[in-house]
Amino acid sequence: MKQKKIKILFRTYGGKVKNRQTGLGHIFRSINLSYYLKHSVDLHFLVEDYGGAKKIFNEYGFTQVSSLTKNISLECDIKKTIQYIYNNKIDILIIDKHKTDVKYLKVLRKIVKTVIITDLKNINLPVDILVNGYVGLENQKYKKDDDSLCLLGPSYQILNHRFSKKNKLTSKKYDILVSFGGLDEKGIVNIFLDSLNKNAAKLKIKIILGPIAAKSTKVLAFSKKYSKNIEFIQETKNMHDEISKSKFGFTTGGVTTYEFANMNTPFIVICDDKHQLPTAQNWAKKNTAINLGLLNKSTQKKIEKVIIDIVQRKINHFSKAKIVDGLGAKRVSSEILKLF
Repeated sequence: MKQKKIKILFRTYGGKVKNRQTGLGHIFRSINLSYYLKHSVDLHFLVEDYGGAKKIFNEYGFTQVSSLTKNISLECDIKKTIQYIYNNKIDILIIDKHKTDVKYLKVLRKIVKTVIITDLKNINLPVDILVNGYVGLENQKYKKDDDSLCLLGPSYQILNHRFSKKNKLTSKKYDILVSFGGLDEKGIVNIFLDSLNKNAAKLKIKIILGPIAAKSTKVLAFSKKYSKNIEFIQETKNMHDEISKSKFGFTTGGVTTYEFANMNTPFIVICDDKHQLPTAQNWAKKNTAINLGLLNKSTQKKIEKVIIDIVQRKINHFSKAKIVDGLGAKRVSSEILKLF
């Protein structure tokens, strides 16, 4: 008799919207974990879509994607999720979204095996498996009194499968790679461009605007004026390749910091939200990055100083310790499949 295929539902969110920290981080983390699950399970996605999220899932070949209303209420979210689980006979629910309510978890855990992917020091939640790849946590795997499994530390950070491979020596085509997320709502690319001043022509720079980011008039002007040494692209399907060709990175304090760390590429962090500060501070403590702090009026001056140091080759003190091995998604998928 043919064995029943496990059905897994991802409950996530993201997309393009102003004044809300959504972006695409949770969407791509779900996609990256799905890479290790898709060959052995039936995958479904229930997405609170703020613009462009469903389209991205479809582009990666996922067709069983359903949308939820933006800013859905807790009670309606619980009702819709339960309804989807029963209608589609879901075995495992994986939740990856910001500030998941404990009530939601308690109710859902009673009817389905539940996994949550969290950030920072959020490690006490009522689920079957809790995954937290925060760099400020020690790598460890343990069971709590309620029999739930905790997978903590950067060894469990979920990255694209390409980051699991051994890094090859590659010639550095770019001095700087810039990536400020899928949306760059705060317009940090514009601030970065303003900070270049007279050094704009001295550096080879590649800027990834983001899949749902708009091209500003400043970007259009720079792309014409500095077409020989500043390259702009909307998005990339291979961040591993982009980082491997770059000497330094500029990014915000999200998952991309772990990608730069995995490649042992020194990076500079500009936080566009307070919740990113602890991550940036921990990378700086580990001598893996320069933390420019929360985006403010002085950010441009701070970037200018770093740019000058890069031009004058004064930055060479970064640690080469391997903190992120890129196998987190593989480890997490293995533990999820053990639930059945």
